[in-house]
Amino acid sequence: MKALISILILSVVSFTTAKVEPVAPFHGTIVYEINYLKMPEDMQGMDDMLPQRMEMMILGSKTRIFQEMGMGMGTQVVLTDEDTKEADVLMDMMGQKTHVHMSREQVEAEEAKSTEKPKINYLEGTKKIVGYNCKKAQVINADGTGVLVWYTEKIDAPHKDFSELKGFPLEYETEVEGMTMQIVAVSIDEKKPDPSNFAIPDGYRKMSFEELSKMSGGVPE
Repeated sequence: MKALISILILSVVSFTTAKVEPVAPFHGTIVYEINYLKMPEDMQGMDDMLPQRMEMMILGSKTRIFQEMGMGMGTQVVLTDEDTKEADVLMDMMGQKTHVHMSREQVEAEEAKSTEKPKINYLEGTKKIVGYNCKKAQVINADGTGVLVWYTEKIDAPHKDFSELKGFPLEYETEVEGMTMQIVAVSIDEKKPDPSNFAIPDGYRKMSFEELSKMSGGVPE
């Protein structure tokens, strides 16, 4: 559970993406497949309990990330707004519905913990992913670790993990709490989402961000 809470917290601490050549703002839904390449020892054999797919819905400045846990454990939703810099986390796990709101100040405080921007090396090579022509880049983090990413310049939308990239990632790797995950887009629907998808539903118990952080053993640096 600690690792899952950490993933949720990391999902809300960055909103903007670098701008590239002018393209129309993207409105639609991107579905990614999640492959677990490396698991820490204490989570070996738990792949089936973790999300296998991620749905990212984008409408203007608003983003909705939906994940369904494996083995019927529940769902988790992260709502973010690039304009207000606020975020909401909705967890429906084992019959317990919880809503955590993050104010602009809380989001900015989390963003401030990562002061060093990653270095990006743009590489030769292209490939097509779900109909989009993608280019290759390597993102070098402050700790020296690097990940390969395939991105398209034809989608103008925010992405939490690649704020400095000159495009939108459709395939990449990321590491959270010792887990290495490969995220690959498997479908893109350019239909404009219904605004109701970004509203907070009824029936959720409110929890403070501080309480959520304690559940993860502290907010990840």
